[in-house]
Amino acid sequence: MADKKEVCLTMHQPWASLLVHGIKRIEGRSWSSSVRGRLWIHAAAKVPEPETIRELERFYTEVYAAQGIKDIKFPEFYPTSVLLGCVNVVDCVKLEELVSREELPQSIRMEALSECCWLCEEPQKLVIPFQMRGWQGVYNLEKKIASAAVGGLKAVQGPGPVKFSGLGVSSKSPGKAIKNT
Repeated sequence: MADKKEVCLTMHQPWASLLVHGIKRIEGRSWSSSVRGRLWIHAAAKVPEPETIRELERFYTEVYAAQGIKDIKFPEFYPTSVLLGCVNVVDCVKLEELVSREELPQSIRMEALSECCWLCEEPQKLVIPFQMRGWQGVYNLEKKIASAAVGGLKAVQGPGPVKFSGLGVSSKSPGKAIKNT
């Protein structure tokens, strides 16, 4: 049986916590990815500016207001240099494709701000985040860290969870997908 690859992405705060808490549902990148399945999210060492946190919380308040959702529970803290949890990446689509899909809720299309949109579902956060060093780009998480972290995951219900496959968006991207199974 092949070893399971545990793929990780280091992100700046507050974006990392917003993704793991299910508030952010699309991770925008300038580059496409064939990663599918579980993607671990690590928070970079840089401490976020309070103004950046306020701006993003305002942005997501507007995003969810477009969906009729007014009560959003934002994270109380935005820790750095820690493994926060994971999401399930179901696809990576071009910005133009995502925003042109009128069957998608306006709130989803509002989140699409980068050339390549990684569609994320099923967020899970670590009950106790793991202190660790991250790396630039997508990288393989050490097996011992991944094994220990899996037991500490807790499913998160974001304010507006979405199943992209139910909206006819996922599983259409060209290229070979890397399944983390």
